[in-house]
Formats: sequence, structure tokens, C-alpha cells
Amino acid sequence: MSADSMENKGHPLRGFAAMIAAGRGEEERAAARNGGVAAHEKGTAHEWTHESGKAAGRRGGLEAGKRQREAKEAAERDIEKDTGT
Repeated sequence: MSADSMENKGHPLRGFAAMIAAGRGEEERAAARNGGVAAHEKGTAHEWTHESGKAAGRRGGLEAGKRQREAKEAAERDIEKDTGT
């Protein structure tokens, strides 16, 4: 699969998707996995609780809604500017 075919709605690939598209996904994935295993063994890995996951999801949703509202307002301003109303 090429990087172009994996793009998401015109956004550049990020994270593992970008690594896989570049052909180095397995190496990077193994390194990340080893780091995660080591962190769990050491006791320093982050573990989500139900409440912390819920709060993080809410913050993400609020931010997404904020961006959508801002884009809509900007589009409305452009229309008003173009039509002179």
C-alpha cells in the first residue's frame, strides 16, 4: 500500500501509518513494543482508568467540535465578504 493511498482525508500520515507506508513499520513497531514492555515491567507505564479515558475522550471531542465550529464560522464570514452582506 502506498503512502498516497493511505492518506486520511487529505491529512498526512502520522504514527505507525507513516512508518508502515515508509516501509520501516516492523522495525519501529518492535522498538515501540519493547519500550512498552520494559515500562510495564519497571512499573512506570501509563495505564488508563475508566475515568481518565472518559475524560480524555471528552477533551478530544470538545476540541474536534471547536475546530468544526471555527471552520464553519470562517466559511460563513467568507460568504458574507463575497456577497457583500
